[in-house]
Amino acid sequence: MFQAFSNTQYRWLWAHTLLNASGRTLEQMSTGWAALEVTDSAFWVGMATGMRGIGMVSFSLVGGVIADRIDRRKLLIFIQGTRMLLGFALGVLFLTDRMELWHLLLGSLIQGLLMPMNLASRNTLTLDLVGREALLNAIAFNMAAFNLMRIISPTAGGLIITAVGTGGVFFMMGASDALGVVFLLLMGKPPRSVRRRESVLANLREGLGFVAHHRPIRSLLTFSFVMETFAFSYHAMLSVIARDVLEVG
Repeated sequence: MFQAFSNTQYRWLWAHTLLNASGRTLEQMSTGWAALEVTDSAFWVGMATGMRGIGMVSFSLVGGVIADRIDRRKLLIFIQGTRMLLGFALGVLFLTDRMELWHLLLGSLIQGLLMPMNLASRNTLTLDLVGREALLNAIAFNMAAFNLMRIISPTAGGLIITAVGTGGVFFMMGASDALGVVFLLLMGKPPRSVRRRESVLANLREGLGFVAHHRPIRSLLTFSFVMETFAFSYHAMLSVIARDVLEVG
């Protein structure tokens, strides 16, 4: 059951995954509440999340190519560090009453651009560390980390909003990402993986061709696209539902 955890470096990566999941959940939560408080508009609450989606879709293919070319641990450190600075910056803007709508929209777009590189580099780094034999076990634990943080982080975030306001959640997000960087540094240098040497366009064509000629992969990607587009859209509107429909704040 704990096959992947026999690898010390994977244990550090999993600890980082916990904090990454926490930061991601807090970012979604704080952005929704902040947009509602700044604009008092359900449309802009949805648009703030939509900007993240635009970043993800527009950069997803490129993100995978980058993860095949750069040291994946260093790439994760860069991503986590950028998210840390973004969280602290938004927290300062909110607590000093200088937060404007464009800050939230830009922050969400940056988060969306980082996410494809984050997912691609984390998944491939997991393979680099545990190998094919323990890969399924490791991916299961990665998903367990995300689902665990979906329970813990919103609960903690709600308490912080009640105590100090939405700005406090941005600082909590930044602190979570900062600790995630520490865990990546403690992980040490991962095993050397094969780096792609073809051009970016050649890699993109190869990936698209692989999807086009492998029906199971094509079906899974189509299913994922439909689920992400329609099944999880309610996440963006939870703050509006809580305040205006349920009237619970």
